[in-house]
Amino acid sequence: FLVATHELGESYFRNTVILLAKYSHKGALGVIINRPSGISLSDALPDFKGLKKDFGTLFIGGPVARFSPLLLLRAERETKNTHHIFENTFYSTNIQVIIQIILNKNPKDKMRVYAGYAGWHAGQLESEIARGSWTVVRADQYTIFDKDPNTIWDDMIRGDTPLFIERPGKSFMAG
Repeated sequence: FLVATHELGESYFRNTVILLAKYSHKGALGVIINRPSGISLSDALPDFKGLKKDFGTLFIGGPVARFSPLLLLRAERETKNTHHIFENTFYSTNIQVIIQIILNKNPKDKMRVYAGYAGWHAGQLESEIARGSWTVVRADQYTIFDKDPNTIWDDMIRGDTPLFIERPGKSFMAG
């Protein structure tokens, strides 16, 4: 996770926790996990028949491609046409794949759908971390899928949730 620090001030990313889904020498892609929109998926995607009210809330994933969905999925087994993040957590940005997963969801799986994502070009994220804008924390499925999204950032920043901080060459627990 990237946990926004107070260094970000009043920026778009104020009080956010971002799951870093893809990282390479070319840049990074992440999704804000703690910003529910208050809009149900069935209201956000009215043209897709079969979406029921109980499919959950649409989340705001970031400022990039805000009208394109990103799905985070915790599945018991690998799901076709998705990208693996860690453990049994996957993501997809393909609308057809997302709709099929939503409509054919295994009751044991958990998912969240986000509008947009966050992105950084090569070197940008490293520069922001060096400036102190983000704390890098080991991600876990519980925080993404089971924790109240409205308390995630507060809990992490106050130290109510143990932070596993990653630094090059070492890891340690804080809080």
